[in-house]
Amino acid sequence: MLALPQTSPWKATDDRPLCKVTDSHCHPTDLPFSTTQVRNVGLGGLAAMATRIHDQSLVESFGEMPGYHPWFSHLLSVSTSQDPLSKQQHYESIFIPSSLTPSKKENYQQILSEIIDLFPEPVRIGPLLDDMRRRIQEALKRGQKVMVGEIGLDRSFRIPYPPNPTGSTEASNTNTEDTENAIAATGPEQELAAKEDSATFKPNPKTKTLTPFTTSTSHQLQLLELQFQVALECGVNVSLHSVKSQGKLRFSVLPGRTRW
Repeated sequence: MLALPQTSPWKATDDRPLCKVTDSHCHPTDLPFSTTQVRNVGLGGLAAMATRIHDQSLVESFGEMPGYHPWFSHLLSVSTSQDPLSKQQHYESIFIPSSLTPSKKENYQQILSEIIDLFPEPVRIGPLLDDMRRRIQEALKRGQKVMVGEIGLDRSFRIPYPPNPTGSTEASNTNTEDTENAIAATGPEQELAAKEDSATFKPNPKTKTLTPFTTSTSHQLQLLELQFQVALECGVNVSLHSVKSQGKLRFSVLPGRTRW
């Protein structure tokens, strides 16, 4: 488990039982608590995970754990072209697989056309990886414990309908059934936005909240491998998320360690 350095403000200094406990994986920036409130819990260590663009700097106040979670991988582009990104092409390429039947493909395209204006413009991962390297290297120079996280693959997570400008959710999806426990996710995020509360989306249980879309596994894999590469370059561990992806990790990602 991750232990914080002696110079860290999170290092416990008394004999309370929690001082001997390290939370090796948590998301404190998703909760309405200040760093002072979290510190007063009295843990011996804390590994706060980053997940998306706007919380990378927020996590820095808890420790350095940069990373981009698969639930938000649809917001990122792996394109290395200097040409402007096409929002339409980006979301179509990761939400509408070529293996769909013609009728289902038409249905997916119709749903996407109704909500695409509510999605943010995709952000290139390249500059974000450069920022990740910088954060890690600076943290290591300060003597901090650091890892890349939370990153990984998730083949079951469905993209929530983004909130519309009035704050309510779209309910036009009549061809799919929502899961019993819709997972709260963030809505559109502006590039490098710093306001934590501006991106929070809480599904309305009275409406359809989940689209039929899942982010393509190939897109998630590309982002995962790029982040693995940064971790290996910097010599740090990763915190790995894996849902229905064990096979993909075993045969697609882990063999790459021989070339890295």
